[in-house]
Amino acid sequence: MDDLRIGTFPKALDYIAYKNRQSLSDWEERLWQRQLRGELVDPRDEEGRRRFRDHQQRIATLRGVAQELHYDR
Repeated sequence: MDDLRIGTFPKALDYIAYKNRQSLSDWEERLWQRQLRGELVDPRDEEGRRRFRDHQQRIATLRGVAQELHYDR
């Protein structure tokens, strides 16, 4: 019985590594597609910095709302 557990452990790690590589590949593709569509913000220019700060503030606000909704349950 112990041999079965030991033998399946490397297979499980291989599967997790495969899924992580697949997830990373999918993320890279989505990032590339956003870049092609011009949706990424360049924080080096002032307009990009302003939009980046706006997005940060929106995320902070939504995080607070999400926490309130979660804790109200």
